[in-house]
Amino acid sequence: MYKMSRTIMFLSTVVMLAGGAVFGFPKPSPVPVDWELNFKFQDLKRIRVSVPGQRERIYWYMVYTVTNNSGQDVVFHPEFTLVTNTLAVLPAMVDVEPEVFSAIKREYKATYPWLEHPSKVIGKLLQGKDNARDSVAIWPDFDRKATTIDVFVGGLGGEIVAVPNPLFVGGKSNPQKVPPEFVLRKTLQIHYALPTDPASRNMTSPSRLGQNAVEWVMR
Repeated sequence: MYKMSRTIMFLSTVVMLAGGAVFGFPKPSPVPVDWELNFKFQDLKRIRVSVPGQRERIYWYMVYTVTNNSGQDVVFHPEFTLVTNTLAVLPAMVDVEPEVFSAIKREYKATYPWLEHPSKVIGKLLQGKDNARDSVAIWPDFDRKATTIDVFVGGLGGEIVAVPNPLFVGGKSNPQKVPPEFVLRKTLQIHYALPTDPASRNMTSPSRLGQNAVEWVMR
Protein backbone atom coordinates (compact mmCIF):
# COMPACT_ATOMS: atom_id res chain seq x y z
CA MET A 1 0.00 0.00 0.00
CA TYR A 2 2.80 2.42 0.88
CA LYS A 3 4.65 1.55 -2.35
CA MET A 4 1.52 2.14 -4.43
CA SER A 5 0.80 5.48 -2.75
CA ARG A 6 4.37 6.62 -3.46
CA THR A 7 3.93 5.55 -7.10
CA ILE A 8 0.69 7.52 -7.42
CA MET A 9 2.29 10.57 -5.83
CA PHE A 10 5.27 10.35 -8.20
CA LEU A 11 3.05 9.94 -11.28
CA SER A 12 0.82 12.87 -10.34
CA THR A 13 3.87 15.06 -9.70
CA VAL A 14 5.47 14.17 -13.03
CA VAL A 15 2.22 14.71 -14.92
CA MET A 16 1.62 18.07 -13.27
CA LEU A 17 5.17 19.43 -13.58
CA ALA A 18 6.00 18.03 -17.00
CA GLY A 19 2.65 17.93 -18.73
CA GLY A 20 0.15 19.93 -16.74
CA ALA A 21 -0.23 22.56 -19.43
CA VAL A 22 -0.58 19.90 -22.15
CA PHE A 23 -3.31 17.97 -20.38
CA GLY A 24 -5.09 21.08 -19.09
CA PHE A 25 -5.04 20.44 -15.36
CA PRO A 26 -7.69 22.48 -13.57
CA LYS A 27 -6.84 25.56 -11.54
CA PRO A 28 -8.18 26.36 -8.07
CA SER A 29 -11.15 28.65 -7.79
CA PRO A 30 -9.99 32.30 -7.46
CA VAL A 31 -12.38 32.61 -4.52
CA PRO A 32 -12.41 29.89 -1.82
CA VAL A 33 -15.28 27.45 -2.37
CA ASP A 34 -14.63 25.39 0.75
CA TRP A 35 -12.86 25.83 4.09
CA GLU A 36 -9.35 27.26 3.86
CA LEU A 37 -6.64 27.91 6.45
CA ASN A 38 -4.30 30.87 6.73
CA PHE A 39 -0.70 29.75 6.22
CA LYS A 40 2.38 31.88 6.89
CA PHE A 41 5.89 30.50 6.52
CA GLN A 42 9.58 31.24 6.75
CA ASP A 43 11.54 30.46 3.60
CA LEU A 44 13.29 27.13 3.22
CA LYS A 45 16.58 26.80 5.10
CA ARG A 46 19.21 24.17 5.75
CA ILE A 47 20.81 23.01 8.99
CA ARG A 48 23.56 20.60 10.01
CA VAL A 49 22.75 18.37 12.95
CA SER A 50 24.69 15.64 14.74
CA VAL A 51 22.54 12.72 15.88
CA PRO A 52 24.07 10.26 18.40
CA GLY A 53 25.37 7.19 16.62
CA GLN A 54 25.25 8.88 13.21
CA ARG A 55 27.51 11.20 11.26
CA GLU A 56 26.58 14.86 10.93
CA ARG A 57 23.77 15.31 8.43
CA ILE A 58 22.12 18.11 6.48
CA TYR A 59 18.40 18.76 6.78
CA TRP A 60 16.11 21.27 5.11
CA TYR A 61 13.21 22.85 6.95
CA MET A 62 10.36 25.33 6.75
CA VAL A 63 8.92 26.96 9.89
CA TYR A 64 5.26 27.95 9.61
CA THR A 65 2.15 29.20 11.39
CA VAL A 66 -1.32 27.96 10.54
CA THR A 67 -4.48 29.78 11.64
CA ASN A 68 -8.08 28.68 11.25
CA ASN A 69 -10.30 31.60 10.21
CA SER A 70 -12.57 29.37 8.12
CA GLY A 71 -15.62 29.64 10.36
CA GLN A 72 -15.49 25.99 11.44
CA ASP A 73 -13.17 23.71 13.36
CA VAL A 74 -11.22 21.43 10.99
CA VAL A 75 -8.85 18.48 11.22
CA PHE A 76 -5.40 19.73 10.25
CA HIS A 77 -3.29 17.07 8.56
CA PRO A 78 -0.53 18.90 6.67
CA GLU A 79 1.18 17.21 3.74
CA PHE A 80 4.52 18.80 2.83
CA THR A 81 6.33 17.48 -0.24
CA LEU A 82 9.62 18.72 -1.66
CA VAL A 83 10.20 18.09 -5.39
CA THR A 84 13.47 18.88 -7.17
CA ASN A 85 14.01 19.44 -10.88
CA THR A 86 15.97 16.16 -10.82
CA LEU A 87 12.62 14.51 -9.93
CA ALA A 88 13.39 13.65 -6.33
CA VAL A 89 10.07 13.51 -4.46
CA LEU A 90 10.52 13.84 -0.69
CA PRO A 91 7.59 13.86 1.75
CA ALA A 92 8.39 15.79 4.92
CA MET A 93 9.56 13.70 7.84
CA VAL A 94 7.09 13.05 10.67
CA ASP A 95 9.23 10.84 12.90
CA VAL A 96 11.95 13.46 13.21
CA GLU A 97 14.89 12.73 15.52
CA PRO A 98 14.60 14.82 18.73
CA GLU A 99 18.06 16.31 18.12
CA VAL A 100 17.00 17.69 14.71
CA PHE A 101 13.82 19.30 16.02
CA SER A 102 15.61 20.67 19.08
CA ALA A 103 18.31 22.28 16.93
CA ILE A 104 15.67 24.06 14.83
CA LYS A 105 13.69 25.09 17.89
CA ARG A 106 16.79 26.70 19.40
CA GLU A 107 17.21 28.75 16.22
CA TYR A 108 13.70 30.18 16.63
CA LYS A 109 13.28 30.30 20.40
CA ALA A 110 12.81 34.09 20.33
CA THR A 111 10.33 34.31 17.46
CA TYR A 112 8.55 30.93 17.73
CA PRO A 113 8.67 30.01 21.43
CA TRP A 114 5.73 27.59 21.05
CA LEU A 115 7.12 25.69 18.08
CA GLU A 116 5.63 22.18 18.01
CA HIS A 117 7.11 18.93 16.75
CA PRO A 118 5.61 17.92 13.33
CA SER A 119 3.91 14.88 14.86
CA LYS A 120 2.17 16.99 17.53
CA VAL A 121 0.47 19.53 15.26
CA ILE A 122 -1.75 16.96 13.49
CA GLY A 123 -5.34 17.03 14.73
CA LYS A 124 -8.27 19.34 15.30
CA LEU A 125 -7.49 22.98 14.64
CA LEU A 126 -9.80 25.30 16.52
CA GLN A 127 -10.86 28.66 15.15
CA GLY A 128 -9.23 32.00 15.79
CA LYS A 129 -5.82 33.61 16.18
CA ASP A 130 -5.49 32.41 19.77
CA ASN A 131 -5.57 28.80 18.53
CA ALA A 132 -2.94 29.24 15.81
CA ARG A 133 -0.22 26.57 15.72
CA ASP A 134 3.50 26.92 14.98
CA SER A 135 5.40 23.94 13.59
CA VAL A 136 8.04 22.97 11.06
CA ALA A 137 8.35 20.74 7.99
CA ILE A 138 11.68 18.90 7.78
CA TRP A 139 13.34 16.99 4.93
CA PRO A 140 16.62 15.08 4.58
CA ASP A 141 19.23 16.42 2.16
CA PHE A 142 18.68 15.77 -1.54
CA ASP A 143 20.49 15.59 -4.87
CA ARG A 144 23.17 18.27 -5.04
CA LYS A 145 22.64 18.54 -8.78
CA ALA A 146 19.19 20.04 -8.20
CA THR A 147 18.93 23.72 -9.15
CA THR A 148 15.23 24.32 -8.44
CA ILE A 149 12.88 23.12 -5.71
CA ASP A 150 9.11 23.12 -5.43
CA VAL A 151 7.57 22.80 -1.98
CA PHE A 152 3.95 21.64 -2.02
CA VAL A 153 1.78 22.22 1.06
CA GLY A 154 -1.43 20.21 1.19
CA GLY A 155 -4.11 20.05 3.84
CA LEU A 156 -4.79 23.79 3.86
CA GLY A 157 -8.22 23.68 2.22
CA GLY A 158 -11.17 21.52 1.30
CA GLU A 159 -11.42 22.20 -2.44
CA ILE A 160 -11.01 19.00 -4.53
CA VAL A 161 -11.63 17.85 -8.11
CA ALA A 162 -11.31 14.49 -9.90
CA VAL A 163 -9.60 14.40 -13.31
CA PRO A 164 -8.84 11.52 -15.72
CA ASN A 165 -5.30 10.19 -15.67
CA PRO A 166 -3.87 10.76 -19.20
CA LEU A 167 -1.49 7.83 -18.66
CA PHE A 168 -4.38 5.38 -18.17
CA VAL A 169 -5.51 3.45 -21.27
CA GLY A 170 -8.80 1.59 -20.92
CA GLY A 171 -8.45 -2.14 -21.50
CA LYS A 172 -4.67 -1.95 -21.38
CA SER A 173 -3.57 -0.23 -18.19
CA ASN A 174 -3.61 -2.02 -14.86
CA PRO A 175 -5.70 0.19 -12.52
CA GLN A 176 -3.76 -1.23 -9.56
CA LYS A 177 -0.61 0.39 -10.94
CA VAL A 178 -1.95 3.27 -13.04
CA PRO A 179 -5.06 4.84 -11.45
CA PRO A 180 -7.85 5.80 -13.89
CA GLU A 181 -8.18 9.22 -12.30
CA PHE A 182 -6.53 11.55 -9.83
CA VAL A 183 -8.28 13.35 -7.00
CA LEU A 184 -6.60 16.75 -6.93
CA ARG A 185 -6.65 19.00 -3.89
CA LYS A 186 -6.02 22.70 -3.59
CA THR A 187 -2.35 22.92 -2.68
CA LEU A 188 0.10 25.75 -2.07
CA GLN A 189 3.16 25.60 -4.31
CA ILE A 190 6.35 27.52 -3.49
CA HIS A 191 9.12 27.77 -6.11
CA TYR A 192 12.78 28.11 -5.15
CA ALA A 193 16.06 28.40 -7.02
CA LEU A 194 19.37 27.01 -5.76
CA PRO A 195 22.93 27.97 -6.73
CA THR A 196 23.95 26.16 -9.91
CA ASP A 197 27.30 25.36 -8.32
CA PRO A 198 26.72 22.60 -5.71
CA ALA A 199 29.80 23.78 -3.81
CA SER A 200 28.07 27.11 -3.13
CA ARG A 201 25.08 25.51 -1.44
CA ASN A 202 26.71 25.52 1.99
CA MET A 203 27.02 29.31 1.91
CA THR A 204 23.71 30.41 0.38
CA SER A 205 20.00 29.90 0.95
CA PRO A 206 17.35 29.10 -1.64
CA SER A 207 15.69 32.14 -3.21
CA ARG A 208 12.10 32.39 -4.39
CA LEU A 209 11.84 31.87 -8.12
CA GLY A 210 9.92 34.37 -10.25
CA GLN A 211 6.97 36.70 -9.66
CA ASN A 212 4.62 33.76 -9.04
CA ALA A 213 6.89 32.04 -6.55
CA VAL A 214 3.93 31.33 -4.27
CA GLU A 215 0.72 30.14 -5.89
CA TRP A 216 -2.26 27.84 -5.44
CA VAL A 217 -2.46 24.77 -7.67
CA MET A 218 -4.56 21.63 -7.87
CA ARG A 219 -2.40 18.61 -7.08
